[in-house]
Amino acid sequence: MTRMTLNLYALRAFEAAARHESFKEAAVELAVTPVAVTRHIKWLEVEFGVDLFERLHRGVRLTEAGCELRDELVPAFEAMVRGVEQVRQRSGARTLRIGCETAFAKRWLAPRLDAFHALHPDIHVELELQNENDEPDGLIFYGFRQKFGRDRYLLFRETVFPMCVPALLEAEPPLKQPSDLEGHCLLHDDSDDWWQRWFEAAGVSGVKAHSAETFFSHDRLYEAAMEGRGILMGDAMVYGDDLVAGRFVRLFSETLDGNQFIFALRSSRRRRELDLFLAWILDACKTHRARMKDVIEI
Repeated sequence: MTRMTLNLYALRAFEAAARHESFKEAAVELAVTPVAVTRHIKWLEVEFGVDLFERLHRGVRLTEAGCELRDELVPAFEAMVRGVEQVRQRSGARTLRIGCETAFAKRWLAPRLDAFHALHPDIHVELELQNENDEPDGLIFYGFRQKFGRDRYLLFRETVFPMCVPALLEAEPPLKQPSDLEGHCLLHDDSDDWWQRWFEAAGVSGVKAHSAETFFSHDRLYEAAMEGRGILMGDAMVYGDDLVAGRFVRLFSETLDGNQFIFALRSSRRRRELDLFLAWILDACKTHRARMKDVIEI
C-alpha cells in the first residue's frame, strides 16, 4: 500500500487550532500569524473536499469531520513527541527544553544563548513556545501561572514606555510632549490597555488610544516599529538591546510598571543542567538590569 504524502505543516496547524478551537490561539502556540493558520486549514479543506471548521461571528467551531480528524491527530502528535523524547533519553543527549514567551525569547533570550553554550558546550537549550499541556524542563512565563513547577524565580519586572526608531523624531508633528502622540500612529498588540493606561499616567486626556494598527504577531509588531510605521509601547528589558544600540529611542519620562517574568522549574532528570541554566540566566538578567538602569531612570 502506497502512503499518501502528508502536509505536516498544515496538519500541525489544524491540530493546534482544533485543540484550542481558535485560530488565534493556535497561531500564538506555533509562533505564526492567524492568517498562516487560516491558510493551512483552508488548504486541508480544499484537499479533503470538506469543511473542518464552521466560521462563526466570534470564532470558529469544529464540524463533525473536523472532530473526527482532531481525534486522530491529537494522539498522533502526542505520540510523536513521546517518541522523540524517548530517543533523546536513550542517546544521553543533554538537552534542556525551555518554554518561553515569544517576545522575550526572540528579543532577549535567543541572542544570549551563545554565551550559555560557551560556558556549557555539552548542554543544548531548546526554546519552545508553550501551551498549558506541554511539559518542558523549565518555563519562562509572563504574569502568573499556577500549574507549572514549584521552584520559581523572578527574572525581572516590566517597565513599559513608548519607544520608536530615531527617524520618527524628525517627523511631524514634533514629539515634544505626550499629547503630541495624537498625531502619530500608535502600534498595538491585541490589547489597547497599555496605551490607555500610559496616557492616564502621563496626565493626558482626549487622545484616541484606539486609532492605531493592531498586530497579533510579535514579529509583525516589531517589524512595523523598526520600519518607522508607528510608535511601540515596549518593555525596557525585552527591547533593551534595541534601546542601547540606538535602534529605538525612548519617548518621555513617564513609565508603567507591568507584570513580572518568572522562571519556573519542574522536577526533572535534567536537574543539574537546569541548575546551571538557572544560575546563568539569573546572572544575565542582573547584568542587563544594571545595563538598563540609565534608560529606565531618565
